Amino acid sequence: MSLSRTGKLIKRMKFKKRDGYDTGPNGTRIDKYKVMITPWFAYKQKYLEEIKREDSAYKNTVNIIIRQKQKEEIQPDWIAEINGIDYNIEEINPDVENEDFMVLILKAVS
Repeated sequence: MSLSRTGKLIKRMKFKKRDGYDTGPNGTRIDKYKVMITPWFAYKQKYLEEIKREDSAYKNTVNIIIRQKQKEEIQPDWIAEINGIDYNIEEINPDVENEDFMVLILKAVS
């Protein structure tokens, strides 16, 4: 894994789980969320070659690194929130060798 020091994990984020819904003014459904964990994270740098090779499925994505061992195991149906922006979890790439850090690919919710 490209991260060797935990001192680089300096940003905070939230992982939220859908927890029912409320009914809006016109009968619209408004999802409610419950915050599951708030881990520290770092952005994983994307290189120009990677950006050029990306297909349209990976546009508007960010790669982040977090500690693999959290209070709750991260689930693919959770929503990640960074600086008030919600992201769907596209991929979870665990570190199978050392179980130190994992890389998550997140796509902005549109």
